[in-house]
Amino acid sequence: MFWAVIRKYYLIFSLIALLFGYNSLNNNFQFLPKNTYVDTVPGITFKVMSYNVHIFDLYRWSKKGETRDKMFEFIRSENPNIACFQEYYNGKKNFYPVHDSLMMNQNFRYAHVYYTDNIGVLQRFGIATYSTYPIVNKGIIRFPNTRNVSIYSDIKIKNDTIRVFNCHLESIRFLPEDYNFIDSLVTQRDKPQINGAKGVKKRLENAFKKRAVQTHLLTEQIVKSPYPIVLAGDFNDPPSSYTYTHLTESLNDSFVEKGKGKGATFSRNIFAYRIDYILYSKHLQCIDFYVPKVDYSDHFPIIGNYKIHAKNNKIK
Repeated sequence: MFWAVIRKYYLIFSLIALLFGYNSLNNNFQFLPKNTYVDTVPGITFKVMSYNVHIFDLYRWSKKGETRDKMFEFIRSENPNIACFQEYYNGKKNFYPVHDSLMMNQNFRYAHVYYTDNIGVLQRFGIATYSTYPIVNKGIIRFPNTRNVSIYSDIKIKNDTIRVFNCHLESIRFLPEDYNFIDSLVTQRDKPQINGAKGVKKRLENAFKKRAVQTHLLTEQIVKSPYPIVLAGDFNDPPSSYTYTHLTESLNDSFVEKGKGKGATFSRNIFAYRIDYILYSKHLQCIDFYVPKVDYSDHFPIIGNYKIHAKNNKIK
């Protein structure tokens, strides 16, 4: 009995270690912003939202018929200049017409949409970036052996141009039985726990390997950018991960610099962790950053305000 209890909690803490890492507290929770200095140098400010919208509640996972309308109302109330959506969905022929709604009812005038899946003649799934400023160039970073993808959009903000990367890195792709295992960690008996842990561990490892490749492909394009960078999206990785560590070698983390409180962006029962990010290059400044706790998707949106200093345009 004693050793059964020990094994049970060893499995629980092993999973927590995989998701969080032991040394990532500062990257998941901020008592005060790291950088409290406010620059008074003149410059252009703009607002960025990144949001895994979970296909705008197409299949009514929320069990609330008004969820999509509430998401639209929330986006409109925040009024971002740039919005990066992952798990994007758009229907054709007046069937769940997300794109038309965003263009007509928000302040967006430009869009970069890339579809990775088409089902029949009505349904399209993918990733999208919307902007109130002109999108003057578009690019796609395709990842091997997956539907996950990254796009980048060059956005002209008055006399300056920035390159916005919108990425959705490899999902863990948990099966229903994996979630059942995670949700009942404390109550399951030894054998189901061991089998469940093996399934979770295998899917975590496969996703880690794919994200490592995707991170390098993304980095190759980042270093080629002639403009200041905003990298936004669902990394599907916590701050203790290789993905996060590698990307933040050259980019700042908005939450670490200007966030407050708990940074978790994805929540499922006992687990809540940070896997969505807005990173930015040193040529920009983050003014503030926050994570609204709205439950319209399985992810929370993340929002930051940024400044382009007057001297910044092309990177020399």
